[in-house]
Amino acid sequence: MTFLTVEEITELEKQLVEAPHLRAAQKALAQEVVRDLHGQAELDSALKITNALFRGQLDELDEKERKDAIKNMEKTDCPDGLTLENVLVETKIASSKREAREWLKGNAIALNGIKVKDGNMVISKETAYVDNYVIIKRGKKNNYCLELK
Repeated sequence: MTFLTVEEITELEKQLVEAPHLRAAQKALAQEVVRDLHGQAELDSALKITNALFRGQLDELDEKERKDAIKNMEKTDCPDGLTLENVLVETKIASSKREAREWLKGNAIALNGIKVKDGNMVISKETAYVDNYVIIKRGKKNNYCLELK
């Protein structure tokens, strides 16, 4: 069951044919399910968090949204006080220091939503995104939540 109008469904079918890679129908279905189960406010929050994670705009989230963003992410323990280069290797995000340096040099690493090139930057509880967690993003789709110990 859906509350979409016939016109909205027809438009989604048209978008599906013209640009299937945009996944408009799948996104609309997901939004309808979340709205039906959790309400419009939770849907809006989920969309804001998703956009922040995938667009690297983590600073736009408030404290509650930050906690919600990391709540269901897989977490990896990470010693406090390591350099970013060592963190990437220690947590197995990168297979070697050479690979970590290559990614950093290529601007492929973001820490808490901010692109970082300095592999000597120390990752500590002071650089945490929320509580004792940092979020490292590699490329467009790879997000890692590290708990600093």
